[in-house]
Amino acid sequence: MNLQYYKLNFTTPLHIGSNKPGFESSEEIIHSDTLFSAIINTWNKLYPQDMELFFNSQAGDEFVFPYFRLSSAFPYLESLLFFPRPLYRLNLPEDYEKEKPDLLKSLKDVKYISKDIFEKILNGKILNIDENNITEDGKFLLEPNQIEDTILFKKHDVPRILKDRFSNETTPFYFTRTHYNINSGLFFIAEFKSQEWQDKFEAILRLLGDTGIGGDRSVGHGLFEVKGPQNLDLDLDKTSNHFITLSLYHPNEKELESILKSASYQLMERKGWVFAKRSKPLRRQTVRMFTESSIFNGSPDNYGNTVRVLKAMPQQGLDNDVYRYGQTINLPIRLRGGANG
Repeated sequence: MNLQYYKLNFTTPLHIGSNKPGFESSEEIIHSDTLFSAIINTWNKLYPQDMELFFNSQAGDEFVFPYFRLSSAFPYLESLLFFPRPLYRLNLPEDYEKEKPDLLKSLKDVKYISKDIFEKILNGKILNIDENNITEDGKFLLEPNQIEDTILFKKHDVPRILKDRFSNETTPFYFTRTHYNINSGLFFIAEFKSQEWQDKFEAILRLLGDTGIGGDRSVGHGLFEVKGPQNLDLDLDKTSNHFITLSLYHPNEKELESILKSASYQLMERKGWVFAKRSKPLRRQTVRMFTESSIFNGSPDNYGNTVRVLKAMPQQGLDNDVYRYGQTINLPIRLRGGANG
């Protein structure tokens, strides 16, 4: 694997919508399917001739997009990269259950783990940690000497009103904006088929940074500067027979037959609307996918596929099929006991 990562240093507030009803909350990460959609939509502006190559008539309901793969975008602070906490019990000393019950309780709230500790987890090493490894907000696990000034972002809820255009009745709601500190933001991992596709990708990513990602782009939200790429150097145990996902994952049928033994995962529904230029919004098919940090049996070479969620409807202004990205970047992980389950 030749994995590289890009940092997105946000210069304006970010809003990545979630599925919570009645409250326009914002995700803390950018899921891989959202990032892929934003990149493809921007790609269509700069290189429209590539769209037929990407999504030709032979693609069908499910296919593998071969030109690049993406992880979801996770927090970073300066040189510190944070990965999602694995959906698996951490490998801690045996006496912690009796000696440090409060620490075990605190660890349940941890969402992100620094690269150094994440590498230890990937290699099945015992973690000798305590409360000093957890940030004050309880979300981040890192080395104690890295703990200072680890406030990466703050969220602000802005009151808004939705007005019914027929009855003129108003409904109040809150719209969440995420403000990142100057030296923090989100990073994602990518792998490319060739240098040619990487060069195009980087041009698209810079353009996306100038036009914005997420909600409220029309008022300047979601703008970012791109830093990188840099090689992702990880000490990996390539003899492991389990892998951890760093993207949303939609496995094909063959993969699904083999990955679920001793698996640990969560499912997420991905749904939404398509806003075509010449029609009212169109609802996309709901897709269930495995979340980031899920752990499965098998090789990291399980990639998943990309799924058609809406067929072209020219009569309603939608000229092309719509797809949801379900391919993943995976890393090998050694489970407790050294035998990988």
